[in-house]
Amino acid sequence: MGKQVNLLFESGIEIRGDVVNLLFFKEALDLVTLKSCKMTLKEEILYKPTWGAFDLACVSSISSLRGVK
Repeated sequence: MGKQVNLLFESGIEIRGDVVNLLFFKEALDLVTLKSCKMTLKEEILYKPTWGAFDLACVSSISSLRGVK
Protein backbone atom coordinates (compact mmCIF):
# COMPACT_ATOMS: atom_id res chain seq x y z
CA MET A 1 0.00 0.00 0.00
CA GLY A 2 1.19 3.47 -0.85
CA LYS A 3 4.03 2.19 -3.05
CA GLN A 4 4.55 2.50 -6.78
CA VAL A 5 4.74 -0.76 -8.70
CA ASN A 6 6.10 -1.59 -12.11
CA LEU A 7 4.91 -4.95 -13.46
CA LEU A 8 6.34 -6.39 -16.69
CA PHE A 9 4.56 -9.47 -18.04
CA GLU A 10 6.02 -12.05 -20.43
CA SER A 11 3.54 -10.81 -23.07
CA GLY A 12 5.29 -7.44 -23.07
CA ILE A 13 2.50 -5.63 -21.22
CA GLU A 14 3.85 -3.20 -18.62
CA ILE A 15 1.73 -1.77 -15.80
CA ARG A 16 2.86 1.12 -13.60
CA GLY A 17 0.87 2.75 -10.84
CA ASP A 18 0.46 3.52 -7.16
CA VAL A 19 -1.11 0.81 -4.98
CA VAL A 20 -4.11 2.29 -3.15
CA ASN A 21 -6.03 -0.83 -2.14
CA LEU A 22 -5.54 -4.57 -1.71
CA LEU A 23 -8.48 -6.98 -1.54
CA PHE A 24 -7.94 -10.38 0.07
CA PHE A 25 -10.25 -13.39 0.14
CA LYS A 26 -9.40 -16.34 2.39
CA GLU A 27 -5.92 -14.84 2.93
CA ALA A 28 -5.15 -14.78 -0.81
CA LEU A 29 -4.65 -11.53 -2.72
CA ASP A 30 -7.49 -11.19 -5.25
CA LEU A 31 -7.46 -7.57 -6.38
CA VAL A 32 -4.96 -4.70 -6.49
CA THR A 33 -6.29 -1.19 -7.12
CA LEU A 34 -3.84 1.23 -8.74
CA LYS A 35 -4.14 4.99 -9.18
CA SER A 36 -2.13 6.97 -11.71
CA CYS A 37 -1.99 3.72 -13.67
CA LYS A 38 -0.45 3.46 -17.11
CA MET A 39 -0.51 0.23 -19.10
CA THR A 40 1.47 -0.19 -22.30
CA LEU A 41 2.35 -2.83 -24.85
CA LYS A 42 5.57 -1.62 -26.42
CA GLU A 43 4.63 1.88 -27.65
CA GLU A 44 0.85 1.34 -27.56
CA ILE A 45 -0.99 2.82 -24.55
CA LEU A 46 -3.65 0.42 -23.28
CA TYR A 47 -4.69 2.35 -20.14
CA LYS A 48 -4.11 6.01 -19.25
CA PRO A 49 -3.84 7.54 -15.75
CA THR A 50 -6.64 9.99 -16.63
CA TRP A 51 -9.10 7.08 -16.95
CA GLY A 52 -9.23 6.64 -13.17
CA ALA A 53 -8.34 3.79 -10.86
CA PHE A 54 -7.36 0.45 -12.39
CA ASP A 55 -8.33 -2.86 -10.75
CA LEU A 56 -5.90 -5.71 -11.41
CA ALA A 57 -7.38 -9.15 -10.73
CA CYS A 58 -4.87 -11.60 -9.23
CA VAL A 59 -6.82 -14.82 -9.69
CA SER A 60 -6.54 -17.91 -11.89
CA SER A 61 -10.07 -17.57 -13.31
CA ILE A 62 -13.09 -15.24 -13.25
CA SER A 63 -16.52 -16.91 -13.26
CA SER A 64 -18.65 -13.75 -13.28
CA LEU A 65 -18.16 -10.03 -13.94
CA ARG A 66 -20.49 -7.07 -13.48
CA GLY A 67 -19.82 -3.45 -14.41
CA VAL A 68 -20.48 -0.68 -11.90
CA LYS A 69 -21.37 2.91 -12.82
